[in-house]
Amino acid sequence: MKKILTTISILLLSLLLVSCNHYEASNIMTTNFITYDFTRAIVGDHKSIEVLTPLGKDFHHFEPTSGDLVQLKKVDVLIYLGNDYETWLGDDVIATYLKSGSSAISLAALVENEAEHDHEDHVHGVHFWTDPLVVYELIMKLTDELSQIYPEYEVLFHENGSAYAASILSVAESFKESIQDFNLKVYYVGHYALHGFESYFDITVIPLINSTNPSSDLTSQDLLTFVEWLKNDQVTIIFKEELKSDAQIDYLKEQIEGLLVYELHGYHHLSQSDIENEVTYLELLTRNIAYLNEVLNDE
Repeated sequence: MKKILTTISILLLSLLLVSCNHYEASNIMTTNFITYDFTRAIVGDHKSIEVLTPLGKDFHHFEPTSGDLVQLKKVDVLIYLGNDYETWLGDDVIATYLKSGSSAISLAALVENEAEHDHEDHVHGVHFWTDPLVVYELIMKLTDELSQIYPEYEVLFHENGSAYAASILSVAESFKESIQDFNLKVYYVGHYALHGFESYFDITVIPLINSTNPSSDLTSQDLLTFVEWLKNDQVTIIFKEELKSDAQIDYLKEQIEGLLVYELHGYHHLSQSDIENEVTYLELLTRNIAYLNEVLNDE
């Protein structure tokens, strides 16, 4: 009996140690793909990072369970996009669920602070994360914030953050330069979610749903007008937002013979394939540019 009790005690101690280690390892909670990707690039493997919104689900529509909220009590840092985008995450939630001494970082607040002091003209619309220049500045600001929280990793974090931000801007600048003599017009089956992307690259994006709200209803007149635009401009290539329903695409293909459709990713949520391949923001940006080049090659 004594041997059994000793064995049980050892097992309980082991479980306690595992639990403690898990708690210590759960350093940073991010709320969606965007916040996760930027944080992952800066921190690397030196701090554990979790993501609250399932990567295959649009963060606009996410509603956390009580279990999800309890997880906030276990982290040192919460990194979120902003209250306007993750409406479930208000100041009351942060005050209630985030443990004392933990930090909460809003990417939207970092962008707003940057805009007030320097590059206000670069912060275009509410979907600020689609602008590569804003993303560059944002990653650098987030790097500063995380370096202050974890000063022992300051040099490493700045090396990682600077390298990733520079890679994103380099890819973007190269494409921007290559299209400066083109009047690139993009017809987009989705909501108006590419403000920053459109403005940075100086292209025209014509959305099927002229609203920043992804839940806005599509009317039959919207669809008919869109088809008319495509026919008038003799469009042969259009784009769609990620994981868009095939019903609208099928209808457009019925109306316009030989229509080609590419994805133009807005970084809201990921396909199962992208999740499995651990795709990054940089890779999605590069993919978007490759698809846009198809339009240029077609002209």
